[in-house]
Amino acid sequence: VGVGHALEGDPAALPEAAAIVAVNYFGFPQDLAPFKDYCRRTGAVLIEDNAHGLFSRDEAGTALGARAPLGIFSLRKTVPLPNGAALVINEERFLAKAEPQLEFFKDAPAGQGPAAKSRASLRPAAAWLGARGMLGLIGGLRRLRGAIAEDDAGQTVIPGPKNPCALLSAALRQTGPLEETKRRRALYRLCEKLLAETGAQPVFARLPDATVPYGFPFYADAAAAARAEKALNKEGLSSLPWPDLPDAVLNGAPAHYTQLRLVHFLW
Repeated sequence: VGVGHALEGDPAALPEAAAIVAVNYFGFPQDLAPFKDYCRRTGAVLIEDNAHGLFSRDEAGTALGARAPLGIFSLRKTVPLPNGAALVINEERFLAKAEPQLEFFKDAPAGQGPAAKSRASLRPAAAWLGARGMLGLIGGLRRLRGAIAEDDAGQTVIPGPKNPCALLSAALRQTGPLEETKRRRALYRLCEKLLAETGAQPVFARLPDATVPYGFPFYADAAAAARAEKALNKEGLSSLPWPDLPDAVLNGAPAHYTQLRLVHFLW
């Protein structure tokens, strides 16, 4: 399934399966009509992947993640938590099969890697360090992990702007769903404006009224990406390639993956 697309071609041509997943990429509502057609034909269970759209609704006002028998969420992608996910059961027939609520770990649970544990332990310090200090600390940890490249002069390159955008650092303060919705939509509009003359192409043609974006996704070749990054950095924002493809598939991946970048709205 490509970003921004539902089922390509005729759903009737797809092989039968027990379940099918519809992804609300970046918090934007996926068109579920072809998925539901497929489920009627095959008897498959529709699962709505709403990892990116915690507060989003579709144009009918229905919350994303509540439009299929099962909905899944990744809470830490929207609010600054060390971990957290949810399975929402929207049809009674699945309630009897549901497992009890798993324990919520205040800190990173055992088994997570050191990077995840570091992020979890640093969350409480964000409010005191401030935006610039937090970025510097995160950059230092990445450097220690060897995850940051070097420039032509052999200097370590730490991604991220020197003076983070005020809308980005606002996420460090405790806010409610309404405030977070306004913040994310304002950041999206700001990114639209900043990248308008860079040659970057937004993944989505418009921002629906009830969409709460996970970030600002856009397509850009190498030249456009450089211009976009320069424009973003002036306003205290930055972007990264999305998704983080493994080297084994990177070279053969289609352009809608290799040229896709994302301005994250949460550290």
